[in-house]
Amino acid sequence: VAVALIAAIIIGAIAQKNRTCFAGSIRDLALLKDASLISVLGGLFVVMLIYNIATGNFHLSFTGQPIAHAQHLWNILGLYVVGFSAVLAGGCPFRQLILTGQGSCDSAVTFLGMLIGAAVAHNFGLASAAAKAATETDPAVAGGPSIYGKVAVILCIIVLFIIAYLISKNVGLKAITYLIDRMLDIGLVALIVMFQPELRRALEKVGRTQLGVRLFGLGETVDEVTSKWSHAINAICDSCAELSATCTGALIVIERQTKLGEQIDTGTIMHAAPSKELFGNIFYPKTPLHDGAVIMRDGEILAAACFLPKPSKEELINKKLGSRHRAAIGMSEVSDAIVVVVSEETGQISVAENGVLERDYTKDKLKQHLMEQMLPKPSDSWSRKPRKNPFRKEKTAKGGDKK
Repeated sequence: VAVALIAAIIIGAIAQKNRTCFAGSIRDLALLKDASLISVLGGLFVVMLIYNIATGNFHLSFTGQPIAHAQHLWNILGLYVVGFSAVLAGGCPFRQLILTGQGSCDSAVTFLGMLIGAAVAHNFGLASAAAKAATETDPAVAGGPSIYGKVAVILCIIVLFIIAYLISKNVGLKAITYLIDRMLDIGLVALIVMFQPELRRALEKVGRTQLGVRLFGLGETVDEVTSKWSHAINAICDSCAELSATCTGALIVIERQTKLGEQIDTGTIMHAAPSKELFGNIFYPKTPLHDGAVIMRDGEILAAACFLPKPSKEELINKKLGSRHRAAIGMSEVSDAIVVVVSEETGQISVAENGVLERDYTKDKLKQHLMEQMLPKPSDSWSRKPRKNPFRKEKTAKGGDKK
């Protein structure tokens, strides 16, 4: 800690003395023909490059980096947002921190904005996750930004172009104003067309959250939801225990807020009450419905023999995992569903959520997990109470209208 603190003080002093700023160095080189600042940064880059090569930590790609992922488009777009923001703010994040220490109020506001933005990104699932290869103990993690993170990057690009347009128009830069105006006209449509899948999935997830329930009073009471899912969870756990004992493969998708219409359309609609016997009949080998997934909605078996999407990064998944486990990971990557898998080779029960597969579930552990995830919390009870219709007259006991 002491060494890191001393190094930080030395680097900070040098950076403050040399006005270190990557965005500023490019600006000085392009507008003032001054290469002094960019030469300092180039020297730092060469030193760090030699150090990484010498220590064996140099990797010429995003893959395998400590906190990076291999979704290159979103890596580049994220860097573009940071660079664009630095140009508009008059300096990169490091430079803003230095200017804040020197007493600049504008830089202090910018620095506080960066802190708040980082807090929002991490607490609301906008930040990217690092990719990790599968090991014998831990499953693979595909990494990359969440669907909300992708939409946030797109919105940031649009907002930054609007800010740049307003600044250039206010300053009187007619050529830049004209170019940005044309880019906004074409770019907005191009962004919507190019990133339509991400936008659609994000809007679908937002539409299925509790916000809609709380705004409009939709949904069932807590008792109704609890009763339905308690019965369904018991049936799932009992059937998984029996299927595990006989090494019968099974794949059960429990739908939550994100609707799985595309996957349901590939299977056979059932609308059946869940039971241990029905699950056993569906997944019994050689039966018409055993090859595929069961999808559950609102505590009932909605469809069977459904096809699920492949995982985004199959090369990162443990080669020992079969097609059911891979389908479970793929389904959990593109939705908030809970996917329960029973291995036909070992009888092991696993659960996939958010692109991560957790193994070695017992019947009791599975039941506890599903109860925690699917049953409404006491704090949700106010939003689940039936709302009275203010435009509907209520009848009194004597049959008259109650005003």
